Amino acid sequence: SSRRSILALVNPVDVAAKLVEETCSGYIADFDNLDDIKSAIHQLYSDWNNNKLKQPSSVVVARQHRKYQINKLNNWLVENA
Repeated sequence: SSRRSILALVNPVDVAAKLVEETCSGYIADFDNLDDIKSAIHQLYSDWNNNKLKQPSSVVVARQHRKYQINKLNNWLVENA
């Protein structure tokens, strides 16, 4: 993880938006809604200006790592074989 905030212009119900939300790693705006994008940019700028940018949770981000996911899949396969 780069430990930088993300401005995600995605469908708010998409898996990418859920990941940004789960990891507290950034700001989400509907790519098809200009007011939503403006609001997210204003919030990001305000947070940056006040040294309050969203920082991703390292614990949650670690759970998204390949090694963790492969281990999780392997455990599931062993249990369900």
